This record gives sequence, C-alpha cells and structure tokens, in this order.
Amino acid sequence: MPRILLPTVLLIALISAPAVQADGLRCGNELVQRGDSIVSVEKACGEPMRKSNLVNDYGKVIGTVLYFEGGYGRSDRRVVFRGGRVVDIERLR
Repeated sequence: MPRILLPTVLLIALISAPAVQADGLRCGNELVQRGDSIVSVEKACGEPMRKSNLVNDYGKVIGTVLYFEGGYGRSDRRVVFRGGRVVDIERLR
C-alpha cells in the first residue's frame, strides 16, 4: 500500500502546482502579470470595459481598477493597480 501512496501524492502535487502560478491575464498573444504597468496592460488588452479608482476608508484614491471582458466562454477579469503597477488580477464570475 505505501508504494502506491507516494507516487499518487507526487502526481497530485505536480498536477496542482501550475494552478498556483497561473495568476495572469491572457490578451491575445500577450500575458499580463503582476508588476506590469498600466500602459503595457492597456497596450496588450486594449481599452477596458470599465475603469474606476480604488479608494481607502478615508476617501483617498490609492489605486486604479480596470475591468476586461473575458470573451466567449471565459470569465471577465479585474486588474488592480497601485503605483501604476499590477498588484492583483482577479477572475470575476
């Protein structure tokens, strides 16, 4: 029994590892990732469907949020910028 358990655990670890790293947004042939600038994201993905400011509890603008349409069969994406750089990419339902 232990001989079967170790390969099974290793296989599960290998299969699930890429899912953790897949924190990006594909726009055509370009991949948007954390650290990319707002200019490079808009150049790669085009005009966002919506743009808004990220505001803290005191009403101060601390960043920008761009929303991109996912296309047929794909979820829309929310890209958060602070200091002009991508800090988060979130899939919307």
